Amino acid sequence: MSAPPPQGSHAIEMSNGTMATEEPASEDSSANASRRLSPKEGRSPTFFTADDSSRGQEGIRLVVYDVSCRIGKKDTLKEVTGVVEPGEFYGVMGPSGAGKTMLMDIVCFRKSLGKVKGCVLYNGKQPTKDFVAHNVAYVEQQITVQPAFTVEEAIMFSAMLKRPRNRFTREEIEKTVDHVIEQLGLQKIRKSRVGNSRLVRGISGGEARRVSIGISLVQLTRPGLLCLDEPTTGLDSAIGNDILKLIRGCADEGWTIFTTIHNPSVMMMDHIDGLVLVVSSRIIWFGPYDHEAIKRDFECHAFHCEKSQHVVEYLLQVVGGGSRGSNEETLARACAAYEGSEGCTENRDRAVRYAEEAGLVGLCSEWRRPKRAVKLEGGEHNTKSAGKLQVISSLANFHLDEKTFSNSIFQEIGILLRFRTFTMLKDPSFVLSRLLLFVLQSLVFATFWANRSKNMSGLIDTIAVLFAIPITLSLPFGLFIPELFEQRAAYIRESHEGCYRTFSYCCSVFLTEGVLVGVGAILYSCIIYFALGTFPQTAGHFFFFLLTAWAVALNSVLFANLATNLSRSMEIALLIAPLYWLWNCLVMGFITQYKNMPVYYRWTYWLAYLQYAFYGLNLNQFQDELWEMCAGLDMGGEDGTGEITLDSIIDALTNGNVSSEVGMLMDKVQGTLEEATAFTFPFEIKDASCSAENQTDVPLPNMVEAYLPPGNMLNTFLPLLPTFLNGQSDGDGEPKPVCDRLCIPVPGEGLLDMYGMDVNANKWNKLGIVVLFIVVHFTLLCFSTSICKRFEKR
Repeated sequence: MSAPPPQGSHAIEMSNGTMATEEPASEDSSANASRRLSPKEGRSPTFFTADDSSRGQEGIRLVVYDVSCRIGKKDTLKEVTGVVEPGEFYGVMGPSGAGKTMLMDIVCFRKSLGKVKGCVLYNGKQPTKDFVAHNVAYVEQQITVQPAFTVEEAIMFSAMLKRPRNRFTREEIEKTVDHVIEQLGLQKIRKSRVGNSRLVRGISGGEARRVSIGISLVQLTRPGLLCLDEPTTGLDSAIGNDILKLIRGCADEGWTIFTTIHNPSVMMMDHIDGLVLVVSSRIIWFGPYDHEAIKRDFECHAFHCEKSQHVVEYLLQVVGGGSRGSNEETLARACAAYEGSEGCTENRDRAVRYAEEAGLVGLCSEWRRPKRAVKLEGGEHNTKSAGKLQVISSLANFHLDEKTFSNSIFQEIGILLRFRTFTMLKDPSFVLSRLLLFVLQSLVFATFWANRSKNMSGLIDTIAVLFAIPITLSLPFGLFIPELFEQRAAYIRESHEGCYRTFSYCCSVFLTEGVLVGVGAILYSCIIYFALGTFPQTAGHFFFFLLTAWAVALNSVLFANLATNLSRSMEIALLIAPLYWLWNCLVMGFITQYKNMPVYYRWTYWLAYLQYAFYGLNLNQFQDELWEMCAGLDMGGEDGTGEITLDSIIDALTNGNVSSEVGMLMDKVQGTLEEATAFTFPFEIKDASCSAENQTDVPLPNMVEAYLPPGNMLNTFLPLLPTFLNGQSDGDGEPKPVCDRLCIPVPGEGLLDMYGMDVNANKWNKLGIVVLFIVVHFTLLCFSTSICKRFEKR
């Protein structure tokens, strides 16, 4: 059994699985702490964010040893070595593109592009991914939270996710949040929405930076490493100075601060303890910030800074070269000044000493992918000759157990629903954008196809509506992709910080969208179903329609999220999603039947969820249904001309004018059919002709005339027809049937068979398959969400 750590220290899990002890602050860090001004001297406010047990604890000792970075064949960072002790505030400065943010990303293990060599140590050890997530706070330039969050909700949401409920009560968390809001000067805007730059008007840029800092601070329950990416960029000098003063307060409470700063003022410079100057990927200073010492060291190498100039600004201008770029000779002199500086040499030597104690000197000089730790075969005390460099993925250090996260899965889902979902549901623009999509489409359908009759025209319109419904419940959801990209950015940040599991996040997305889609499907179904006039008016048919609309819409929303997470850019997602839905429409079975599809496309028919929805809707509409189309049978013409009677038929047959009489009869039959079906045939029946081999085509009326008996025979028996046909009853005394209306039955099974559908299929089975696609899309959503961080190229 290992001995307990000394008093004043605490244990940290490292990449080799051991528990390393973090010793109290060294003499170096104590000396640095003594040179900082206290809050009473006006330097910075007290800034406790953790529980009382963490007061007085020091942060993380950051060691950067021989770190270089290469993207392609270009060296983007070269041989960075230095130490930032707990409680120190180091600023990273340099011209644009010099490598400032790249260095900070490597230090925070967020770098994903290129290759790196060297190592970064926290308290003398390589940290695990879990340790980084729970002890490093990273503040990005742009705030990435839900625009509908208020300032208080954004900070509370972060605190609830990162502070274990078995250690902190709700009251204690609220007290911490109130204290952070007070110290950041956010009391007046605590109820204001954060907003964004596009649609939601919110807080100012300076306020947003302070909110970002607050979100990061409340996540850690003890002082750790706080990294900020240009927190003063875009702000005026006064607000920028206030931001750095607040950060200075964190350092005074034991935090290790490592931040990039762009164009700092002299007042801003007064808050920092140490300085890292990067020019053209080279380090020209990594050590304590002492204006006179820096000026003296560089003057020894032919740099002459006027009294009216600030030495940092002078160096960045002269060594950086401005728009012309750096000069190699000037850069070499600057590097020589850095190497000869007493303060920087002492800082660099301490970094080398810490790396030697970790057994990594000389063993981390090989290029490897970022986010990968260095481990020796056979243990960390192997000699250089016995041990080979073994690179292990950071994923190997990531254990999916309850200790990795502050809350259980159910607690995470509850927090996400309580804050994220509830906040979005309070946002009118979010809710209206979801519900208006359903309402507007259904209103267009209801007004365009309202009160259709059960005739041929109404039948065609009904089938067209059944085809359009799956399309309108899929393609328009691509409009949500830009908003989903904002949500993805927030997820990536929160995932880096270890706020929750991917599964918990996906469950909250599913429940949120499921509720909104459910409400939208109810509105959609109630408007369109009863307006059309041809849908079966029974409760069973209506609820099947409603459930199908909900299942199709939820599938579409989940796929929009899936396409967002699988795409590197918004443009790719906006291409993937519509193509997927259009492919579903193509093989749905309306444009062409399954049997007519090319063989190499047929397999896709079974993978299209819209096909099952269209199939089910048609079964719901036509199965066991009979459409009867009737019209009055009027064989007379207007004003008595062209009237067809028995006498007129006999007269035509007697006089040999048969073909014209047959044509007139066919016109009357066609007119009756067109009136019954409310559909105008694009042809004339009397224009039909009979064809056969070795003869010319014969018009149908002439064909009838050709098969009649000779004229003398007709003249013999035709006069007797009225006597036989004009009787009013049959032999049993019953009156003969009268035909005043012609009715044409159209069975629904015939319509289903026309589209190649099984008339005996179960519509609920089709709906079940659509629901099964929800499970498939949710599973793919979980997978795509877990890997979407790989598309964040830093």
